[in-house]
Amino acid sequence: MKDKVLAGLGLLKKVSPRVALAKARECAERGDYRGAISYLDEGLERHNNFSLLFEKAIYCGAAQKYDEGVSAAESALKHDCGEYTNSVLFLKHYYSGYSAFLKKKHEAAKEQFAIAGDYADNPSNCAALAIQSLNYDIKFKPEFHKKCEEFLGTSKAFFSSNCRLCLDGTIPFDKYVFIYTPPKTGSTSLVSLLEKNNLLFDKIHSLNGTSFVSNKRTASSLAFNSLLIDINDCIKKDDFKKIRVVSSIREPISWFISFVYHHIGILRVEVEYLYGAFTEENCSLYLNVMLERGIANNFSNIIDGFGNSITEYFMSNLAAYLKWYSGEYRNKVGYNIDAEALKRQGFYRYGTIFFYVLEKMSQQGAMELCNFLGIDCMEYPNVRPRPVKNEFYESVKAGVRLDLDVVLSIYSIFSCDKFYTQSEMNALAQRWSDA
Repeated sequence: MKDKVLAGLGLLKKVSPRVALAKARECAERGDYRGAISYLDEGLERHNNFSLLFEKAIYCGAAQKYDEGVSAAESALKHDCGEYTNSVLFLKHYYSGYSAFLKKKHEAAKEQFAIAGDYADNPSNCAALAIQSLNYDIKFKPEFHKKCEEFLGTSKAFFSSNCRLCLDGTIPFDKYVFIYTPPKTGSTSLVSLLEKNNLLFDKIHSLNGTSFVSNKRTASSLAFNSLLIDINDCIKKDDFKKIRVVSSIREPISWFISFVYHHIGILRVEVEYLYGAFTEENCSLYLNVMLERGIANNFSNIIDGFGNSITEYFMSNLAAYLKWYSGEYRNKVGYNIDAEALKRQGFYRYGTIFFYVLEKMSQQGAMELCNFLGIDCMEYPNVRPRPVKNEFYESVKAGVRLDLDVVLSIYSIFSCDKFYTQSEMNALAQRWSDA
């Protein structure tokens, strides 16, 4: 807070490039990419340094500030990049592709991703482009194909999915379950249930590589990228229809509150930065403003509205969640549910598909799920009353109040009428609105 006041008065002494780099890396370690970029900018004011520009380009990608990342990469290319030339060129074109993708300029995005393939010379870059190939039929240069195949061949030896082993006959179909559900919808409880009953599984929140992105870029993302590509390949096979798939959703506003609160570390950073103190009231205010501005801007240009990466991370994940059923579950994978049965029972079971609404999961639903999984009936964790409530979280949730139009817009995007009866939707809308 003191630094912000001094900076506003022009009295904060600018850091040296070396200190700026060290401070930026400290920020990045705790997921504060906005802070990292800010320190690098201070260092660049004192010295136009290649290391600072290259590091800034990397953090701009983590912060989803792709246009700024392109600018940083272009500035870095004016220096002697040496052995990092390919990496900088990759970032420039990869970020240009993502920028075009977010602006729905898909031909331009495809072209830039293809050019980036010419400079993909390490496993991380190959994995990033392999993920983009899930969204675009990109005809990469032969050299990239070779590098990508080498990466996938190496990683699959370690990170091959249980799904593939099931389709290959190594795992019996009745011993495997594919968990395909967004985060914060009960998947952890489901995993616990499967582990207790010695069932093998894969858990994927999204089959689209651009949805539900992590707020940190770690080495483990390479393993996950390989798993995601492997699962997408398995889904194309005819025998995938024999695999049991469990999916779930929950009411979108309660989902968003839970998702944001799950990231309480970066939530604290953001709330303190914007409002000065990490209190229940300020957390509720932050959630209210995000939801209202998100709807007002159709979940685009959120960075322009807030000017930081943490809010953009939260909003991009909400946008992905609201489109998960219509964009992925139904259209990409081709699954459909009987909306009337789901609204009536809270769950839908047909063949190898089990789909349920988290808030509506009852003891009957738990029994049906256990029967579907072929295990002895037991109490499903999410239908038990919680003995201890988090008072801070409950207070934050109680402070979320929105205009009715905002609530109804969110419900419309999410296709709530497929999961809830009209009376249930009215009660939920009243819960969150000032009406």
